[in-house]
Amino acid sequence: MLSPSLNLLTSLGLLLTTTLALPTATPPFHVRAKQSAALSLPASTLPSPPPGTTLKYIALGLGTQNYTCASPSASSPPMSAGALATLYDATARLSLPSGAIQIPKLPGTSLKSGNGLGLPVLGQHHFTSSLVPCFDLAAASPPLFLSAHKAASAPAPADADAGPARSGAVDWLELLDDGRGATRGLSAVFRVETAGGKAGSCEGVGAGGMQVA
Repeated sequence: MLSPSLNLLTSLGLLLTTTLALPTATPPFHVRAKQSAALSLPASTLPSPPPGTTLKYIALGLGTQNYTCASPSASSPPMSAGALATLYDATARLSLPSGAIQIPKLPGTSLKSGNGLGLPVLGQHHFTSSLVPCFDLAAASPPLFLSAHKAASAPAPADADAGPARSGAVDWLELLDDGRGATRGLSAVFRVETAGGKAGSCEGVGAGGMQVA
């Protein structure tokens, strides 16, 4: 874990969402050390974290994007019903001796469980009944929680892994504190390097909707 600096302006949780294994080769993307004036993210149209932002964790999220369908027809557009994922702490795995953080481009190797990587569970990502995205880092010290809203989105790169169902990678997101007063110790989460999760067709999908890895 990278501890907060004394001149902390905002706190950042960086989330990698995927069903894939982390690479063993040196990845091409980097976030500079916490002492840097600014953190850099993998290239996208997402806004950069503001100067003074401190990275707290890099989490690997393994789970599903959930959707509902108004009717079991190909002409019925799937509607988002949130997501559910277990968050694994990948901060130490992606830290370099220099103090820099490497953000990998994820390969197409299937992974059934985060435990296959030997990563400790950091917490859970879920949505409330009113579809508020939440990041509950219960295993952090101290525990952290973000009640968020989507501030910005960017399409996943064209070469992003399409996931087990070959549905395509969901968008990258900037999620910020929604101001409801539930957040503790975090101000933002960036969801980057996604794999899979896009909705398929509603054709034949029943009232239970669909879950896409």
